[in-house]
Amino acid sequence: DLKLAECNELVKRHGYKSMDYLE
Repeated sequence: DLKLAECNELVKRHGYKSMDYLE
């Protein structure tokens, strides 16, 4: 899933929590 991949990238770069971003 592209959105999930982008989410993971944001987590790596900015430290966002993937679960919070998926909400």
